[in-house]
Amino acid sequence: FYGAWDGVETGNDRIYTAWTEDFLSFHDRHMVIDHGVYTHVCNCCTIRTPEGWRMMCTAYPHTQGGLNRPAAYESADGLTWSGAAPYQAAFSDLVTMEGYAKWDNADINGMNAILHEDGQYRLYFGDFRSFGKVHRASSTDMRHFTYDGTVLDGPVAVNDVKRIDIAGQPWYLMAAHMNGDTMWYSLSQDGMSFGPRHVLTRN
Repeated sequence: FYGAWDGVETGNDRIYTAWTEDFLSFHDRHMVIDHGVYTHVCNCCTIRTPEGWRMMCTAYPHTQGGLNRPAAYESADGLTWSGAAPYQAAFSDLVTMEGYAKWDNADINGMNAILHEDGQYRLYFGDFRSFGKVHRASSTDMRHFTYDGTVLDGPVAVNDVKRIDIAGQPWYLMAAHMNGDTMWYSLSQDGMSFGPRHVLTRN
């Protein structure tokens, strides 16, 4: 799954899917979410849960104008999202959040990593209007979130978070970037307190 303008006449980001067996050649490309009421829908983070596929994207601009916000989508097969193929993005897709005091003016662009565990959806995000921290919020329906707190200090954009259980103990792996030549990783054992960043790779 990826966000781009791909084979269309206008430069509006949309969400596509494509298949690969080797990560070198790709085929069967489909648009799954059109930008609809937004200028762009991009920066997707997609996971598979026991209930089906779930996706969190960046939608721009949200209803107050000029800001980016997370928008949530669901699918049974990864092709038909929110009941349509392709789905036309709507303002009703935007998630809500309680407890993050700066939510009304937050600019969350490309920092909407989603993790599913123990019946909860965890949203890891950053806010360009108050940059320098990665935050977490939790939800049971991936629509209405409650703020959990800051999980990492540092001027990075969270790209993904995975949970890996080893010998009965959970480990959380966060990947982050800043649109430059470096990607970082950070580790946690509770999903809330992440340790120092380490270089994962450079271009």
